Amino acid sequence: MEVMQQVSVRLQNIQGEVLSPLDISNIAWSFGNVGYQDVDCMSSKSKQSSLGHCEDSIQGYNTGFKRAGRDFESRMGDGHHSSNLFDKAKKGLLHPSSQLSRYSPQSISNIVWALAKCNEINDDILQMFSDHVMKVGLSSFKVKDVCLLIHGYSNSNVGYELFEALVPWLQQIGLQQLTEDQITSFSWVLANRLRVRQVPNTGTKQLSQNSRYSHSSLDPLDESFGQHKEDIAELQLMMLIRTWVLSNPLKGFRSKDLSLLVWSFAVSFPMEKLILFPVNECLRSQDISTFSTLSLVNIAWAYAHILKGRDEYFVDTMKGISQEIERRGVHNIPSHQLSSFAWSCCKLGLRDERLFQDIACLLDAGFLQKLTNHSLISLLWALGITDVMKHIQLTIFEQEILKRQVRSFNAIELNTAALAFSRTRYQGRIWEELDAEAIRRSRGKKGK
Repeated sequence: MEVMQQVSVRLQNIQGEVLSPLDISNIAWSFGNVGYQDVDCMSSKSKQSSLGHCEDSIQGYNTGFKRAGRDFESRMGDGHHSSNLFDKAKKGLLHPSSQLSRYSPQSISNIVWALAKCNEINDDILQMFSDHVMKVGLSSFKVKDVCLLIHGYSNSNVGYELFEALVPWLQQIGLQQLTEDQITSFSWVLANRLRVRQVPNTGTKQLSQNSRYSHSSLDPLDESFGQHKEDIAELQLMMLIRTWVLSNPLKGFRSKDLSLLVWSFAVSFPMEKLILFPVNECLRSQDISTFSTLSLVNIAWAYAHILKGRDEYFVDTMKGISQEIERRGVHNIPSHQLSSFAWSCCKLGLRDERLFQDIACLLDAGFLQKLTNHSLISLLWALGITDVMKHIQLTIFEQEILKRQVRSFNAIELNTAALAFSRTRYQGRIWEELDAEAIRRSRGKKGK
């Protein structure tokens, strides 16, 4: 750190546009790594995805890295962020006199990766790099540089030409050229792009009036999941990875990689059970007590999303995960992860009464306010259908929903909440608000 302080002082008065391409690449890469190491992604406060909680994992790109960079600058300098080395590198890169042809493929990959890590990326920059890569050709990039490059595109719609070019590139080199963590990273990026590109279905269904009488099996994750177009490059690439996974043992995958791999398949192929067989075989041969809680939660979510019910072939594996979570103590698990896990257990037919009672005992206003709307309704649904909540706990849920205002929830979430309250025969103000919101939205549609 002392060395970095000296570097900071030396660079404070250097203008970004006079930095060389290698300087810019190295500064960006360094900041990306510092941000990556300084952020505890397991407990980040980033916005949660409705597709599990991989954004909180160590591969949770674009979550808090900009803040980490500022913290790092504060420790390097006088506490006033005067050096801001990363901004200098970015200004140098985007300066009109800058020519991407001066940058090596490795530098290009480092910069895109670092910009994404520090949440300094946008579609214009991504398109600029994509156009450049198409101009020089993917053959100019090493495998590790390609894997680094595509991370910047994980939450974007742009760069489709790049991903189209990746299909023949990956077919030619073969997945055997990639390490296990590179295969995992590749699938994670593809799954996130599929999530961004999918046809959404989070608010298109009409909010039911008299929804307390609904006997639908609605649940928030399955009903809100969109559809993928079969001809898009990302899905073709995932199919190549699927073929490799089905024909190769997964014993070389670390627990975090295995959890993200199966999560990626659940996002990409939500109806395909076949992929779970090699994953399940790998899990049976490993000691899951060594897995992080987040990895276990993500695996459970993926199983639940693919199986959508109890399956005797996989039930022992899921029971083992449930027992391990219970052994660690539900009070030690972040609330959003606990919500996801409770939903997964219910979906898989694992409704251990003691486990769900332990979760219900944690309920208070402080616990629920940490949850996103989606996680809040997922937990309400899980605890509602397991019949473990007392009236006071249902009241806490009602108060939290009303505090956020029912109009802030999408139709599927409100229908699901109605289902949970109806299941518990709860009577309260929530019904008046749900009925009023149903009427309001119905009138809004008629007015269009």
